[in-house]
Amino acid sequence: MRGQNAVVLGTITHDTALISSGSEENIVQTLLFNLLVLVFSGLTLFFVLRTRVSRLIETIFEGYGRLGLVGLGMFLAIPFVSIILMASVIGFVVGAVLLGIYMVLILLAMMCIPLCVGLVVQRLLRLGQTMTIFTAILGAFSVLLLLLIPVLGAFLVFLAFLMITGALYTELY
Repeated sequence: MRGQNAVVLGTITHDTALISSGSEENIVQTLLFNLLVLVFSGLTLFFVLRTRVSRLIETIFEGYGRLGLVGLGMFLAIPFVSIILMASVIGFVVGAVLLGIYMVLILLAMMCIPLCVGLVVQRLLRLGQTMTIFTAILGAFSVLLLLLIPVLGAFLVFLAFLMITGALYTELY
C-alpha cells in the first residue's frame, strides 16, 4: 500500500503478466472426464430405467415445444415458490420437500440428456429408432461435441434439458 504523500523517484517500468490458460494435457483430461461422466450417466439410466426413459423420450418427440415451455416454467418457478413456502413457518416442510423433489428431477434430467440427444442423432443419421447402448455412447459424444461450440452448443443442450425437465414434470403430474 502506498501513502498519500508518497513520491516515486526513478523510472517506472511496466511488464505484462503471462496468464497461463492451462496445458493441453489438462484440457484433454477435462474432456475425457466429462465424456466418462456422460457415458456413465447415460448407461446407468439405460440399464436401470430403460422402458421409462424410452417412453419419456417418445413423449418428448411428440410435444417438444409444449414440454420445453413447461420445463422452463418449472425450472424458474419451483425454486421461487419453495423459498416463499420455506419463509413461512407452516409451509417450511412443504417447501423443503418441493425443493428436494426439484433437485432430484434436475439431476435426473441431466442424466437423460445423453440418451435423448443420442436418439435424435441416431434418427438423423438413420441408424435406428430404438434406444440401445450405442445410443447412450453416441449421445455422450454428441453432447460433448455440442458443448465445444461456444454459444449455440450450450444453448441447444439447455433446450434439451428444458424439454426433458418438462417431460419429467408432466410424467410426475
